[in-house]
Amino acid sequence: MDLSHKVLVRNKPGGSGLYAAAAISKAETILFLNGRLASEASRYSIQVNEKNHLEPFSADPSDCSSLWRFLNHSCCPTLLLTR
Repeated sequence: MDLSHKVLVRNKPGGSGLYAAAAISKAETILFLNGRLASEASRYSIQVNEKNHLEPFSADPSDCSSLWRFLNHSCCPTLLLTR
């Protein structure tokens, strides 16, 4: 199921980030993460557990399957990754 219509990438002076493009209900799934597991962090990886990072299959910003690479760290997150 493609839910990428719920989010969009905005370019800001500090870099790009993922933002809501539509109302999102609590506990609603907005993205599925896919990629390859890596033991080291990279610019576009996301840490999924203590030892592993998920590296996107594509770094192409127009590839909807890799929109998650634009997630940014927040000390007050409004998005939760679940398994």
